[in-house]
Amino acid sequence: MTSLDRPTPTDDRGVYRIFGLPPGDYVVMAAAPRLPESTRNDPGLLKLSAADVDRALAQPGTATYGPAPAANATPGVPTTWAPVYYPGTSDVAAATQLSIGVGEEQAGINFTLRPQRAATISGLVTGPDGANVQSVVISISPSTDNARAGVTLGLVLSAQPGADGRYVLRNVAPGSYTLIARTGGGGRGLVAPNAPFLWANVDVTVDGPDLDVPIAVRGPIPVSGRVQVKLGAPGPPPDLKGYRFLLRPANDDPNLTNAPTTQPDDAGTLAFTNVAAGAYRFFWNAPGSGPALSLLSATVRGREILDGTLDIRAGAPIDDLVITMTDRPAEVTGSLQDASGRPATDYFIVVFPTDRTFWTPLSRRVMQTRPALDGSYRMRGLPAGEYYLAALTDIGNGETNDPKLLESLVPTASKIVVVEGKTTTQAFQIR
Repeated sequence: MTSLDRPTPTDDRGVYRIFGLPPGDYVVMAAAPRLPESTRNDPGLLKLSAADVDRALAQPGTATYGPAPAANATPGVPTTWAPVYYPGTSDVAAATQLSIGVGEEQAGINFTLRPQRAATISGLVTGPDGANVQSVVISISPSTDNARAGVTLGLVLSAQPGADGRYVLRNVAPGSYTLIARTGGGGRGLVAPNAPFLWANVDVTVDGPDLDVPIAVRGPIPVSGRVQVKLGAPGPPPDLKGYRFLLRPANDDPNLTNAPTTQPDDAGTLAFTNVAAGAYRFFWNAPGSGPALSLLSATVRGREILDGTLDIRAGAPIDDLVITMTDRPAEVTGSLQDASGRPATDYFIVVFPTDRTFWTPLSRRVMQTRPALDGSYRMRGLPAGEYYLAALTDIGNGETNDPKLLESLVPTASKIVVVEGKTTTQAFQIR
């Protein structure tokens, strides 16, 4: 599912319009404006009587609601303006995904924002030694399964344990969540940057009653391996100084602002620190100077992780990460001409795999470029395999994420084979 956080306000009629979306699958969520930190956890926030809540839940979409009662109103059932996902559910797991194609418009995506019974989640936070832990931030995100699917909550609710080691999260809407606990180096709003890294992920389901959820934080999960370099010609191994490798949460969760990072030592060995359980994508940064190397592959237990996510689980350390770099990446070169044999410069050239399982957002196997003034083009770093090569007059940002677009290019595309470390040359002409 395409990950895009683009808040759009409604007008005075409740009408909204979200435009300029790249092709992909989306979940639409409606939520009330975020409240200031000083009031977000106010236990008196938006309380209705039990009869009001029961009537609203029994007749969704028909009741009308006035402003929140005054602070001195008679306490009732705690409620909140819960996020609602199309077509009208408070649980993101039950939301309908909308498939948006190139230039497509979908209207009538209507649903109702209404109050829900709010719950309080609280509990004791303990460390590996069983003692209370205060240097930790507890935040709430979509359930682990939804996070792996790329769903974000859109709202941030967090708390810090008090002197007694207990945390409190108030006004939590019904739904499936993961409580995320992080100390120094891995979370939002760090309270002790020099504290040892501790973490916990606890799945919870909120459905009315308050919950007491104890959280036991633990130490980081060891992730280590080595970097190897494939050279195009015999020679000494290159200096890997300055190359950085990162593990980023697959769903870009706003509660997890820091990505575990490592750099290889002189022997090419590396070890990530501050790693918690979760689904990650692998990234890398090259130094501004030094040997020009390209990332060829990254495997764990022999499985390529550059084409998907790396699932890191509690109690399952990883010690066989193998990162392969090369100084001779595969290249696709050639020229594009129009029907009269002149350079065709007003086109986009797209290369994409014949294996449709790789037609995914951010796929490293899908590339696009523009021809130079002489019609020549060049693309570097594609993994070995069979590909389609096509030209089209226009393409918007992110449109190569759309399998429908790629499918439409197949009938007129040329097939090429990319070989590791080799240059594939393909000239073609617009008919």
